[in-house]
Amino acid sequence: MKKKGKMAACLILLVLLLAVLVVLTKKNSTADADSGSSDSGADAEKVVDFSKDDVTALSFQINGETVSFTKTAGDDDTDIWTYDQEDGFPLDEGKITNVLSSLSSMTAERVIEGDEIDSMADFGLETPSQEVVVTAGDEKTTIHVGDKNSSSRYYIYLNDDTSKVYLVSTSLGTMFPSDMMEWATTESMPSVTAENITKLQVEGENGYTLTKEVSAADSALQTDEWQVVDADGAAHGGDADSIGTMTSAVASLSFGDLVTYNASDLSQYGLDQPKTTIRVHYTEEQEVEADDTTTADTSSDSTTDSASSDSTATSSSSETTTVTVEKDLVLYVGNANEDGGSYYVKLDGSNEVHLMTASNVETFTGKKASDFWNMYIGMENVSDLTSLDITYNGETKTYVRHVEEKKDDDSDSTTQEISYICGDETIDKSTFTTFYSSLIGLKAQTKDESLVQAKDAEFTAVFHMTDGDLTFAYSPYDSSFYYTVDEDGVPSLVNKNNVKTMVENYGKLLAAKTEDDSSSDSTSESAE
Repeated sequence: MKKKGKMAACLILLVLLLAVLVVLTKKNSTADADSGSSDSGADAEKVVDFSKDDVTALSFQINGETVSFTKTAGDDDTDIWTYDQEDGFPLDEGKITNVLSSLSSMTAERVIEGDEIDSMADFGLETPSQEVVVTAGDEKTTIHVGDKNSSSRYYIYLNDDTSKVYLVSTSLGTMFPSDMMEWATTESMPSVTAENITKLQVEGENGYTLTKEVSAADSALQTDEWQVVDADGAAHGGDADSIGTMTSAVASLSFGDLVTYNASDLSQYGLDQPKTTIRVHYTEEQEVEADDTTTADTSSDSTTDSASSDSTATSSSSETTTVTVEKDLVLYVGNANEDGGSYYVKLDGSNEVHLMTASNVETFTGKKASDFWNMYIGMENVSDLTSLDITYNGETKTYVRHVEEKKDDDSDSTTQEISYICGDETIDKSTFTTFYSSLIGLKAQTKDESLVQAKDAEFTAVFHMTDGDLTFAYSPYDSSFYYTVDEDGVPSLVNKNNVKTMVENYGKLLAAKTEDDSSSDSTSESAE
């Protein structure tokens, strides 16, 4: 009896050991499959047997719906792929080429078969997440795609053969589009260089226009100055830095997702009556045939062009010359999309509707004209000054800028000798220049049409310029600011400390020796 009991115990123990062995074997098998570690290299098994060049049809699923594509021969013997579900769809054939290249070269890092397969559900293959059908010649291959493991490998099986499961590294989860618009050829925003923008106009609520003006005909002396015009037509000097930020923003604009390539009902996007229109005028240099300088590339649907010759054409038709082309870009902005993260936009002359990020759009719509105002009170160039009246502590003094032309003995050029005269005294130029720089360098911290003068002026400067007179009166506003009106007529507040520095420099001018008594020589400016 004891012997039989011992034998039964041994049998039970043996069965348990065998069970443990089976479990461990199964576990190791699954771990190997999940690891995706491959002896792949030369031993990797090719999964499919077709060449991408032989494929004539392809289908897969988008959100549970099957989409299919067919290849036909074109008139010039080139292959043409078409989207079967929609005639005229602007298919990006490169997308199909990329997919077929990946599928045709797909290899298995591991083949799971036989007892290693308990249930196809273990691999997400009972209900595949994707089914791809490839037709090459008379052969049709169906690829069923299951789960992705922890190493980003996918389980698949082919056709109706559920006896083998392949573990592949091909990115089957991201290879196919989530929307067919991702596979459409689409326009891009026209390429614009920030420095070539001469006008930016934003139409809509708080609209404004920024216009570049060249200050001199001589290219060596040219400087760019900007003018800001608000929705009511009031003009102000522009701040180059803040406007430069906007022109750079134009140059970096780009589309997000394509919504539709052929919009028939713009009202659903708010583009039948756009909330905002952004107009950009810019120049672009183009190479044209030397005997055809009056024509330029006008193929863009989103811009209008006109050309002016930038160089002298030659008689040889084989040579090219550069012309400067005037272009206009018009972008319409409609409603925000459902999540509010983007807006619907379209280019003038285009049927395509795109998304553009809210941050890009609101760079333009979130501004008003005053955001671009030049904050200087009056940057009056001393070379245009004829005289300057200063009233301080009840006393007015006039400083006259005197220019004397002298011809050089050794050349045909002339020299301008500049001096500043107050009454019958010639003022030290260096001291005057320091004061003048601090006067025209005053900047407002705030410019606001609603500001009102609170007290009488303590300091007044009247500039008599070659093109007219300008008056700036500074009066205390509160403990931190002085009130004045800038050269465009806008009430402004200037930091009290900056006004104090300017007044101190004026005090130094009053106390300065005349130029005859000073040790410094007068500085001359030469002109041809």
